[in-house]
Amino acid sequence: MSTTAVCQRTRALIPRLIDGDLSPEERSEVDRHLATCDACRDEQAAARRALDALQSLSPEDRARLRESALAELGLGEPPARGGWVGRMLLIVIAALVVWFALRLRGDRTWVPDARSGASTR
Repeated sequence: MSTTAVCQRTRALIPRLIDGDLSPEERSEVDRHLATCDACRDEQAAARRALDALQSLSPEDRARLRESALAELGLGEPPARGGWVGRMLLIVIAALVVWFALRLRGDRTWVPDARSGASTR
């Protein structure tokens, strides 16, 4: 696998790495790559910082962020916040914030492939 392909795969697995949702084989693969690739280590650190920032928000700030994100996306009023719907919406917003943060950081070539869940360059 080429370096670019390994980086693409590693970057696609970073969210699951942070969530602790990788298989032992995937975890070993990602750890080996992160040990040798500064760019992917930077991606992991940026994703971790973005998630930590979101998790540190007060419930009121999370609600304002959710409402702002929905308004920005043209989705109008958010659905009732309760149970799994509210948590799922927060996860989606967090993913968008991480994606935007990575894009603003300067890596303008990474684009998620919505059809397969993989990333392309």
